Amino acid sequence: MRQDNDTTPLSFAPYLSATARAVLPLDRPTLLGTFSGNDDAKALVRLGNGDIREMRVGDHIGQSRIVEVGGAYIDLALMGEHHRLTMPA
Repeated sequence: MRQDNDTTPLSFAPYLSATARAVLPLDRPTLLGTFSGNDDAKALVRLGNGDIREMRVGDHIGQSRIVEVGGAYIDLALMGEHHRLTMPA
């Protein structure tokens, strides 16, 4: 924490090295993580509008329905097609 009498010069180097740019797509859903407890597995999803929601099997992302929540993925179904959403690398 910087105080008024601190003479240490400010540097943006730590900020720049600790900040990853363009990691998460902002225009579509992104899986942030999955977790399970005493009940069914849940997923933390960032939606394309920026909202972050806790979701589980049966919930909808747009018109797609979540059919499985796995260790690092969720499977979605839409009109007979299945798609997998994984966490960004």
